[in-house]
Amino acid sequence: MEGLLEMNQKERERLKVIIRFEEGSLNQDIAARQLRIGVRQLQRLIHEYRKHGEKTLVSKRRGRRGNYSFSENHRKQIAMVITQNYPDFGPTFAHEKLVEKHGIVASISSVRNIMVENKIWVPKKVKALKIHQRRAPRECYGELEQMDGSYHDWFEGRAPECCLIVVIDDATSRLMWLQFVKWESCFGYFKAIKEYIKKYGKPLSIYTDRLAVFETTRKTDKNYKDTQVHRALTTLGIDLILAGSPQAKGRVERVNGTLQDRLIKEMRLARISSMEEGNAFLPSYIEKHNKKFAKKPRSSIDAHTNIKTDSNLENVLCLHHERKISKDLMISFEGETYQILEPKHKHRLSGKKVLILEKEGEDLEFIFNHRLLNVKIYKELPRENPSKKTLTVDFSEPIVLPKLKSGEHRGYHPWRGTKKKVVAF
Repeated sequence: MEGLLEMNQKERERLKVIIRFEEGSLNQDIAARQLRIGVRQLQRLIHEYRKHGEKTLVSKRRGRRGNYSFSENHRKQIAMVITQNYPDFGPTFAHEKLVEKHGIVASISSVRNIMVENKIWVPKKVKALKIHQRRAPRECYGELEQMDGSYHDWFEGRAPECCLIVVIDDATSRLMWLQFVKWESCFGYFKAIKEYIKKYGKPLSIYTDRLAVFETTRKTDKNYKDTQVHRALTTLGIDLILAGSPQAKGRVERVNGTLQDRLIKEMRLARISSMEEGNAFLPSYIEKHNKKFAKKPRSSIDAHTNIKTDSNLENVLCLHHERKISKDLMISFEGETYQILEPKHKHRLSGKKVLILEKEGEDLEFIFNHRLLNVKIYKELPRENPSKKTLTVDFSEPIVLPKLKSGEHRGYHPWRGTKKKVVAF
């Protein structure tokens, strides 16, 4: 319709102020303050309004392409590069790869708009907000470490699905340790804790979920955390804290989502297709990830403490089992019988308890009074003649019984007696 103007809220408010100024209800100073412009700018605006009318207040740039906007060909080029190389990347990650790999300079918002226009990326729907009270991160580096296992198809079908053990520092959001394992187990977490302590030292506490590895399934026990991992951490002087909900350990949960997006695509670009190759790739990824996402702690104090010897660490971070020594110096464990080879003081060992250390991929160790026992697997010799009873009848051919005459029967009958003729065979 000719003469119809489209004005936004700001332009309508300006029009109201100018009309009141023209009516004389406002002076120049008050009108300029309400419009948040200078007096001279107000005078120029009033001059243009009296000359051209209300269309003076409508922006002349409306509907025109911005001076710094990309040309249509350049936008098509960006969309083609993303479609060919990064079709499932998010806008932020795709923007990083465009700058890093192709030298294309564009803002993240421009890349996002191009991906949405070409239907390469669909924005996520906003979910209903659930209110969770935010917990401030710890002040010191090494004060609290969040640990979790994330199951996912990390290699996109190039290798079997597996679990990624993640350790992140609460104060700095730094990735401290990553390791691909087949599943969550005591040995997997023992290795993560051992390698962490060797590299950084002992943290004050570790925050985990309520997996059976960390919390016993025997709810009737008073010590509900009586597990192998809890025993090892208590021995090392590290507090084990169990989260009541996923939101409680939100930092490690959020970094799991980031890894399921970025790490998968980085391994795809590096053509990694096995757990072994993935574990070799993880240290370089950790360094790259921390450069982008890590932050400084509020305190400069490092809460880690060093361990002097590694031998004690190896004996603590393993499975511990207790067994009783029999009178004949035998120990039964998982279907095997072990014989103690001790030349002296054998009488002191009978009836005592021995500690069995089970380490992944290594032989069992039997400890008594902090001393390693010399044992061997005991195997009984098979018997040559297990029974004295032998069979003299040849059953290879069928036995044909003779026909009975009238009044005859085979063998003894309980009430007929043995007076009648018995036919033996």
